[in-house]
Amino acid sequence: MLNSTRTALAPNIFSAIIATEICLCIVASICVPFLAQAAYNAGVIHRNFRIQVRLITAVFLLTTSSRFVLLYYQLFDVALEDDDYLWIVVDIVRDASFGALSFAMERAVATFYWK
Repeated sequence: MLNSTRTALAPNIFSAIIATEICLCIVASICVPFLAQAAYNAGVIHRNFRIQVRLITAVFLLTTSSRFVLLYYQLFDVALEDDDYLWIVVDIVRDASFGALSFAMERAVATFYWK
């Protein structure tokens, strides 16, 4: 069931780590939209910052969704091929999300300190 190349030494520990990661991803995917909506409805925060929070939320949900696909590939030993487009797209989304997040944070700081 688990990827034997990575979990052969301590399968119980890796199972616990992966189960914890899945639970955290599910909880975060459920809670983050509500937190983003609360931040968006807060009138005391600058409008640009509230929009940036929504953008970060969208990127986070896209990244979390791609993480579920990567976990599926890892857990069920799906054979990787050169023309597996789902794997390629998900890997690019996961990597690209870090750039979008850093850009969003930079814009949020610029908005906060704008005079």
